[in-house]
Amino acid sequence: GQRGCLVAAKESRNVIEKTGVSVEVADTVGAGDAFTAGLLSRVLEGATIDEAADFANRLAAMVASRHGATPRIDRSEIEALAR
Repeated sequence: GQRGCLVAAKESRNVIEKTGVSVEVADTVGAGDAFTAGLLSRVLEGATIDEAADFANRLAAMVASRHGATPRIDRSEIEALAR
């Protein structure tokens, strides 16, 4: 959400906190599911928990900025939200 995320990694005992990504919200439906999918997909690709949380946060923000729960989003759009 607008306050970001907190991800706890059991095996490493790390807690990752990310600030929110500022977007104009159109529809929040699907943003939470997108966050979870983004986090898991990046971990499975070999990203660190920190990298995965950052990607998932940006993906969820992008979904919230569009209408509908499953908008078509290109990965380059997500990368463009990087700080």
